[in-house]
Amino acid sequence: MGNNTPTDGEQNLHHQAVQQTLEDMNIVLVESGLFINLLTEQDRRWQKGRKNGHTLNWRSLLKFYDNAQLEPGNFAFVFRWIAAPLTRAGFCLCYYHRLGNVIELVALESFAGREVKHPLSGKMLQHCLHALYFYGVNLRAQGLISETLPNILISNALNDRLLSFYTRQASFIVIPGTMNCKTDFIALRKYIRHLKKMQG
Repeated sequence: MGNNTPTDGEQNLHHQAVQQTLEDMNIVLVESGLFINLLTEQDRRWQKGRKNGHTLNWRSLLKFYDNAQLEPGNFAFVFRWIAAPLTRAGFCLCYYHRLGNVIELVALESFAGREVKHPLSGKMLQHCLHALYFYGVNLRAQGLISETLPNILISNALNDRLLSFYTRQASFIVIPGTMNCKTDFIALRKYIRHLKKMQG
């Protein structure tokens, strides 16, 4: 597979891994009043322009990752209110690079604003990393990861403050000369277990 284009079988396995990840993460989120599901066409239309309060260029990001011929595909999901499922509370886009065995957290954005009691306030990254943990486990369960569990990459931090914040989570380490940081799956698993203890 020199062109790295995923086969139909791989796409199906990836879809199953994504669906299981959504189910797993929604069990975690249920008490917060939120749930996640895949980005829809309506969400894509909503993202046009910046009048809806988002600051990232989601349209450009999604266009690039939709067109990227990588294995097996992107995982873009939306945080929504259980009580108001059409209301968007945040977005996350990640991508599994099979050749490098890396899950890349491409972008995330919360619409909690300054709402202190919003369930995503101060927890957006935690929830996204928790979802990526399930994603890695489910990719392996579907046979899309044959050996070691994947590393986790956060790419293109917007500024030094955010990059510093990321490195205080799950033992992320800055890749020299970049605005990217990386950790391994063992460190991510320890981080998730620590979160569970703190919440339990």
